[in-house]
Amino acid sequence: MRRSLFTVGSVLLLCGILLGGFVVVPVAPLHRYGPPASVLNSLVQIGTESLDWYGTGIVIREVGNDRLVLTAKHVAEAIGTAGHIRFQADNHTWDAVCIRNSFTSDCSLWYVTHCDLPALPVATSDPAMFAPVFLFGTSAMAPNDRPFGAEGMWQGQERSEGLIQHSAQGYPGQSGGALVNAAGELVGICFGGWPGTPLNVATSLADIIAFLEE
Repeated sequence: MRRSLFTVGSVLLLCGILLGGFVVVPVAPLHRYGPPASVLNSLVQIGTESLDWYGTGIVIREVGNDRLVLTAKHVAEAIGTAGHIRFQADNHTWDAVCIRNSFTSDCSLWYVTHCDLPALPVATSDPAMFAPVFLFGTSAMAPNDRPFGAEGMWQGQERSEGLIQHSAQGYPGQSGGALVNAAGELVGICFGGWPGTPLNVATSLADIIAFLEE
């Protein structure tokens, strides 16, 4: 995600607006810290030769020398049942196979053999309302050698859809990317958003945990 900086003295526009079940806060405050840099080591691009690099995946579990990669189901549906993942820092690629898609949420699980990337820890609870969150993912807009991220705020959950709203800006290619708290723990995966606005949504932590425990 694009980086956004705010000064400590920035005025936060706290006119919370209830819109379609979402609480909208237009401007995010400054936080002098961010998630651990190790978050980047768990993120990969995911795609096929025909689609090039289509979306973002998150190494979510270590299984011996193999790995499970979590991404958005809408990314998986575009790729098919087999594809590749790439670690941008060194352009290393691995074959990946889809082993399960959720029937109820935008989650998909992929199996990757002989991969040495670390798993991203999953949070046990949602952040507090308006707590800082950071959305990381890869870009389909232009080549870049590392995933990048943007800071925003946790803005609550629209319960009928199982999606949470946050204000961290997203871009094409970052679907399936990691929404993390300040400790670098996964609290959501990128679903989509509206560029230039604070209206961005991610699959909820509850849905992710339920999917991983199936």
